[in-house]
Amino acid sequence: MEITGFTEENINNYIELFFSQLGNASHQGDSLLNFLRSKPRICGIAHIPINLEIICSTWSNIDWTQTKTVTITVLYDRLTEWICRRYLEKQKKMSPIKTTRMDKTDVYDKCRKELAFLEKLAFLGMENNVILLGPQLLKEAQKESGCKLKDCPDLFNVGLLKSYDSNSAGIGTRIEADKHYYFVHLSLQEHFAARYLANALNNNTRDQAMKFIREHKYNRIYQLVFTFLSGLLNDDQEPKCNRPFWDALLNEPLDMFGARHMALVIQCLDETGLPQAFTESKQLLEKITQWLEYALSSGSRHLSELFQQTLRTSNTICNEPLVQQTIIRLLNNQLLTNRDMILSFISNIPLTKPIPPLLQALREALRSNDVLVRRRACNALVRMGQKGATKEVIDGLLEALRSDNTSMKSAACDALGRMGEKGATKDVIDGLLEAFRSDDDSVRGKACGALGRMGEKAATKDVIDRLLEAFRSDDDSVRERACYALVRMGEKAATKEVIDGLLEALRSDNNHVRRWACDALVRMGEKGATKDVIDGLLEALRSDNTRMKSGACDALDRMGEKGATKDVIDGLLEAFRSDDDSVRERACGALGRMGEKAATNDVIDGLLEALRSDNDSVRKRGCDALVRMGEKGATKDVIDGLLEALRGDDDSVRERACDALGCMGEKAATNDVID
Repeated sequence: MEITGFTEENINNYIELFFSQLGNASHQGDSLLNFLRSKPRICGIAHIPINLEIICSTWSNIDWTQTKTVTITVLYDRLTEWICRRYLEKQKKMSPIKTTRMDKTDVYDKCRKELAFLEKLAFLGMENNVILLGPQLLKEAQKESGCKLKDCPDLFNVGLLKSYDSNSAGIGTRIEADKHYYFVHLSLQEHFAARYLANALNNNTRDQAMKFIREHKYNRIYQLVFTFLSGLLNDDQEPKCNRPFWDALLNEPLDMFGARHMALVIQCLDETGLPQAFTESKQLLEKITQWLEYALSSGSRHLSELFQQTLRTSNTICNEPLVQQTIIRLLNNQLLTNRDMILSFISNIPLTKPIPPLLQALREALRSNDVLVRRRACNALVRMGQKGATKEVIDGLLEALRSDNTSMKSAACDALGRMGEKGATKDVIDGLLEAFRSDDDSVRGKACGALGRMGEKAATKDVIDRLLEAFRSDDDSVRERACYALVRMGEKAATKEVIDGLLEALRSDNNHVRRWACDALVRMGEKGATKDVIDGLLEALRSDNTRMKSGACDALDRMGEKGATKDVIDGLLEAFRSDDDSVRERACGALGRMGEKAATNDVIDGLLEALRSDNDSVRKRGCDALVRMGEKGATKDVIDGLLEALRGDDDSVRERACDALGCMGEKAATNDVID
């Protein structure tokens, strides 16, 4: 069972918006997206809007100078700490000033009983293979943890459990202890079950915990539980707990075939972050490389795919020099007939720290007489991105660009594009322009995309002329890639011809083309604030596509006061009546950027409506807009609305309401405001 709300596109948009508001933190948004994509078992949690906000907040607060690797255990531990802090403030009425002075240990100590209850409940659910946790399990968890509802009335309101009965259209009981509950996401139940086992290994229930691990270590249901457990024990750095866990994992009973056992070892060892997490980690790593060598040299697709699937979600193991040296040895073995399979394997695992000999081996593979081998080498370099941007590799990819094979050219374009600005040399740009002259639409589309990834460095006159040519393509994917390229080039591409081309793209029947055209105009800011552009964006505001409407609002936002015509203000007010919160939020933001020019009675009434929204983001944007309107927005109704916002639970809404009242000067200095 899982509450869903956000689609994949919503997730991408939310993360982009969240980190764009943090100034220069956009790379953090990209790294979070990559992290979630590499963890399919936990990616589902991001579909729940409130959880995605927590994840983004947690991710943005990680000290990247101190944290080399973020494992799923690290992320979920931070999530748990964040939820506990919020619980102490909301339910226990502890002041935010006090909670900010508490470290993680203090927070967990304050929530010790509640956490013990949740851990036991999660474990009982996993043990009984249920996610709907009934009254009997609730009673047992309370008894075992010593935390009872009568002594702790907020026990079910920590923020991790949801009542199933409250979602049953009024059917059910009002007695909290008799309701059915579930964790807001299965992965949180798995994390808390792992916390229970970690504590069990540290006290007199160790033998039962080890017995459980031995009996269930190959059960896929507990795969993520044991991964979390490995990370938790390593984080505590308690050898007396770590040792029993690995003893139970590595000793009898063992998988007869061996492959499932190695997959389990890889997942648990990877979660430790290496190197030398414990005494046997080096020997285990050597064992993994032996198995890997056997799997890849045997030609068995089943074994290769098993290791590929396991390593695809790894953080550290596939970047260990010992593992990479094994891959290099196989890749350089001319007697093997399955080099294309080895290259395919490389392209499907996260080699974020390729060692120079591996890059050299891929460079040699680009010279192969076998087209399939060369194409697979390109695909492997696509995955490595900027990490593979050495001169030798780039030269090899330029050679591949001159191939007659269209799939090879497409793969080379893709690989060069992933290198971003590091690969944006004159030779590369010229090579991509040449590829753009191909008769094959997929090659032209990939060349457009590659030039876009190189950003402003690729914004030469020749490149912009080619992108204008792409606007006239009959192939929507080529036109979409051209718009994307202009998004990345920003104001440097804001010529009259480009703006005219983007206006034409706004009239496309294809939603994706129109959306990217909007995004490109957003990046061009005030340079794009011509009458024709504004008319095109007003047309986009009337679209049924919410992403398109949001993009048009963003574009008008970037134009600021230059776009503050009566028609634009009326169009944004109409957009504000949308049922979609993201559109309403963006419309508020655009009206705010227009400042006092937009401070009409109708706009102020619309912003008052925003202050009454159930969505905190809309309310924040409403406050921000009133900040920019200053004293012109200081009506009695507005001041009353801001006072109501000050009484809300969301700290950032209250902070912005304070700012708005401050900007209204003496007009807002009423007794109620001062109080």
